[in-house]
Amino acid sequence: MSTISVVMMIVAMVTVWGGLLLALINIKRSPEEVDELDTPSEGSREDAAHRAATDGDPGSRVNAGAVPESRI
Repeated sequence: MSTISVVMMIVAMVTVWGGLLLALINIKRSPEEVDELDTPSEGSREDAAHRAATDGDPGSRVNAGAVPESRI
């Protein structure tokens, strides 16, 4: 490799890795704030529907049409 190509490679690497490092520092310094509207309240219907859909209980919407495995 010629000297010019090595210098350009180093400049490119410093630019990419430096940008990544600065982005990580920026995220660490000012994390994303959780908005009140993003999180459902304790007794809301959406919260109950989400729990039913993700718990995996037989009465949930996710598993309502599923056929159980046969265990032999």
